[in-house]
Amino acid sequence: MAKNIDISAVTENDRLTHIENEFNSLGNLEELTVAAKDNFFPLIASFQDKYWKKFTWSPLNEGPELWEGKIAKVEEGTFSGIKNYMARDHKRCDELYADGEAAGLDGNWEEGGKILSGFVTGMLHHFNMEEKVFFPAFEEETGMTEGPTTVMRMEHEQMRELLGQMKECISSGDYTRVLSIGETLLILMQQHNMKEEQMLYPMADMHISEMVEGLLKKMQLQD
Repeated sequence: MAKNIDISAVTENDRLTHIENEFNSLGNLEELTVAAKDNFFPLIASFQDKYWKKFTWSPLNEGPELWEGKIAKVEEGTFSGIKNYMARDHKRCDELYADGEAAGLDGNWEEGGKILSGFVTGMLHHFNMEEKVFFPAFEEETGMTEGPTTVMRMEHEQMRELLGQMKECISSGDYTRVLSIGETLLILMQQHNMKEEQMLYPMADMHISEMVEGLLKKMQLQD
């Protein structure tokens, strides 16, 4: 089950309590999508203070007209390591693309375009979690500055280019081109994710295990 709330009309002082109440009404593994006409994302830091390890946060739209993100209740163990947390986010992005593509092919490109825009935002969020928090910590701790993270960054740039093209095509309504870009992007994603999940993430869990919790806290709040 998924719930959707718009807190645009909720006063700033009451927003966090409103989100908490809705979150606490969710069942196990259920999701809450929060939207507003202004940036409420900084509230997630306060939310994390109370509900750490009980939820994942995923931005879907970062303005300027709509700010939207998803809070999902998670199973125990989600935050037990870099691999568990990041592989889950890989799956989340994969599912967003599949849902957006399915909606479009079913003739509902308005909904499909919205979901695919969330996919683009989600992918860029995933890259930023790695490049701004995880990769630097891994490189500093292991000394592997020219190792797997360098390859991952190069592949991120390839995918960023395609994501930028996809976003432009969604905006212009060129959905034939969106699907064509998606085919290429999915191949790159599959290869990239396999490298991370089979090599980089296990290496991180082995070499920087004592840092993982602090890193995940920072990664969850990364823009």
